[in-house]
Amino acid sequence: MTSRAEQQALISQAYPRELRLTGKQDFSRVFKKNASCRDRYFRVLAQTGNGLGFARLGQVVSRKVDKRAVQRNRIKRLVRESFRRQKAGAEQGIDFVVLAHRHAALEPDNNILLNSIDQLWQQIEKKLYRQNPSRNQDL
Repeated sequence: MTSRAEQQALISQAYPRELRLTGKQDFSRVFKKNASCRDRYFRVLAQTGNGLGFARLGQVVSRKVDKRAVQRNRIKRLVRESFRRQKAGAEQGIDFVVLAHRHAALEPDNNILLNSIDQLWQQIEKKLYRQNPSRNQDL
């Protein structure tokens, strides 16, 4: 049995549906007009102005990345954890899409993947700021 404090801690770390990009329209809006950064493991796309006042995350980890669901789910868990910790674009209303590359599934060290995506969050926010400095004063 878990205590009430443990349950509250788990709820605060949850990934609620409102923080996800769920529909085709949400993804296509980010794919059409975006800022992007990439490295060996991931590509991050970002689109400002979702009108919600909070950031949302979409993930694309296809079977081309790895045919095993266990590996694809591991990558998605790491990206979600990084997004939760970074609170990337939290107050700006930014939609993010993270596309995983094949090398992410081949990398056994989770810390390397976390460091990679953490650096990409910082790069994409800098890029968004350079594109529109008047709108993103909190960055």
